[in-house]
Amino acid sequence: MAAPTPMAFVIAGKIDDKEFHQARVVARHLASENAHVTVEVQEFTESDWEEYIRRKAKELGGDAYAHRLSPLVYYNRVNYIGLGSDFLAFVARVFNYVTRPNNVLYTRMAHRAYRDFLDGSANPFAYFDVSVGGGKAERVVFELFADKCPRTVENFLSLCAGTKGRGHSYVGTPFHRVVPGGWVQGGDTAGGHGDGGEAAAGGTIADESFEIKHDRPGILAMANDGGPHSNGSQFYITLAELPWLDYKRVAFGRVISGMRVVRRLEKETCENQRPVAPCVIQAAGEYTSATYKTSPASAAGGSGGAAEEKKESPAGDRAALYTETFNEVDTEGRGRVAGRAPAEGG
Repeated sequence: MAAPTPMAFVIAGKIDDKEFHQARVVARHLASENAHVTVEVQEFTESDWEEYIRRKAKELGGDAYAHRLSPLVYYNRVNYIGLGSDFLAFVARVFNYVTRPNNVLYTRMAHRAYRDFLDGSANPFAYFDVSVGGGKAERVVFELFADKCPRTVENFLSLCAGTKGRGHSYVGTPFHRVVPGGWVQGGDTAGGHGDGGEAAAGGTIADESFEIKHDRPGILAMANDGGPHSNGSQFYITLAELPWLDYKRVAFGRVISGMRVVRRLEKETCENQRPVAPCVIQAAGEYTSATYKTSPASAAGGSGGAAEEKKESPAGDRAALYTETFNEVDTEGRGRVAGRAPAEGG
């Protein structure tokens, strides 16, 4: 009898996507029972997923070209399967493996995985709840590179946590400048017009490091008056690669979820680069495992809500029994970041 053809599955998806976790568990169970099956798991934050799937879908081509949702499953490098539901249908047909739906179980796995990601990071995170054009606030989450720019990050977090109305808080301040294809800018804590704002402790802070490059959309950096060491409260978020700003502005973070909110800011009707309709930071703060999924419109975007997680899980999928026992190597895919400049008064 001929040996089975080796099957090397890749399960790629967003950290907090329950369908990704179900596909991951099922694939690892198959690998535990079939010597010719191997599994590589790749997990991503939302923003990294968006970047990855555009590249990978183009690389795979064919039916995969239009794939955008999490998860993505393929095998032997080029054989596209599709979403999690497509993978379950595939293993039922090829391996006679049938799994029962268990939304509660996999939702809990997804929430736990995202909390573990937040708790396990050496860097802190922050969030804005942003109302675009007067609409419902939606969440943007940043990873802050405290290992590279500790004082800049401390200043930003202090302004996130500050008291509204006292001149040292991002809460209630607008995005006052939009440069399509360039950046969106906000953080004027003085009047919101783009010509004011100071550091959380008053005055300005120095240019701490230029190590983080403007090498992708979603980079968070300090805007200033164009002179050295003149950073206050104003910041910008890139909409594209902007290498000409390297060594001119201090980048200190990146968007890990909610980039679609930033893109909507880019599309707002503007006069002299200022949005006509109000685009306001309604809430801000440090983002931790305790604040995950607490907003009415969390940008993490994976599965369910905290209330669903509290339900008692039934016995569940037989594959879940193997979740903690597999030894296959997970490949992390989080991808940390190794015109006129954004300036006050712009």
